[in-house]
Amino acid sequence: MHYYRFNIKDWNDATAHISLEEQAVYFRLINYYYDKERPLPDDPDFLARKLRLFGYECQLKSVLKEFFEISADGLRHPVCDDLVEKYQTNAKKNRENAARGGRPRKADIIAPSGEY
Repeated sequence: MHYYRFNIKDWNDATAHISLEEQAVYFRLINYYYDKERPLPDDPDFLARKLRLFGYECQLKSVLKEFFEISADGLRHPVCDDLVEKYQTNAKKNRENAARGGRPRKADIIAPSGEY
C-alpha cells in the first residue's frame, strides 16, 4: 500500500499528549505498517534499525507500548489493520476484474429503457 488518507484531526487527537520525537517515531511505524501491509515484528531492535531510529529507542518502546497490541503474529494496530484489510479487499477485486479483461466499457453496458 503506497497511499493512505491522513486524517489530521484524528492524528492530533491521538497524539496531542506525546512529544514531537514520539510523534515522528509513531509516524514512521504506521508508514512501515502500511507499506508492508502486515503487523510489525515484535522486535524493537529490528524496528530501530529498519526505521533508522537509533537514539530514539526509549520513544520507540513508549509508542509501541501505547499504540500497538502484542499478538501471535506481531504488533498490531487496529486502525491500520482495518485500513489494510479494506485496501487488500479492493485490490483483490481489482485483480479479479483485470483477469476478466477489466471493467466493461460504458458503451458495452446496456442502459435500461433510454436511461444513460
